[in-house]
Amino acid sequence: MGSLSNCLIILVRAFVFLIFILVANSDDRLIATLCGKTDEPKICQDCLHSDPNGSSANAQEKPRENSLFLTGLAVIALDCAERDTRQLQEETTKLTRNATGKLEQALKQCSDDSFMAQQDFDPLKRYVGEGYYKNARDVLTAETIPHILSCLKAFDEFPDLPVPSSVIAGTVASNQSSQNAASILASI
Repeated sequence: MGSLSNCLIILVRAFVFLIFILVANSDDRLIATLCGKTDEPKICQDCLHSDPNGSSANAQEKPRENSLFLTGLAVIALDCAERDTRQLQEETTKLTRNATGKLEQALKQCSDDSFMAQQDFDPLKRYVGEGYYKNARDVLTAETIPHILSCLKAFDEFPDLPVPSSVIAGTVASNQSSQNAASILASI
């Protein structure tokens, strides 16, 4: 009798472990599929796996509701874009403190533009939470991303002025993570 109950316990544990592996693999496949539709799949996957909850967005609901899982992934993608945009804004603000003249003017404009972009993310996440994916994508592509890109355009006014490498890198990162979020929103 004891060996039968031990065997049953081992079988139940093995079954639970197998289910866990299958669910985790389906998450990875879904993330790979979603990110495969972006310009930078690796950056997208790294972002979606960077969530403190791991790759299980809306874990309490998943795997029952795939749409809730997709909503969670969209919010994670927006979190990554917001983080990159905040870092760009913080970097340009820091550089502005030590700049003068044309450089100060261009950096201030970049800081202001990235701040404006940063302000869009809370409303974007609310849109996503309410199921308005197209509205979120439209705001992201028509307002947020142009604010991000206008950071570099601030330097167009001064063609002889070199753009700091951290500003270029920050703008590229913020733009790419925002583009990835827009692609994910378009896929939902």
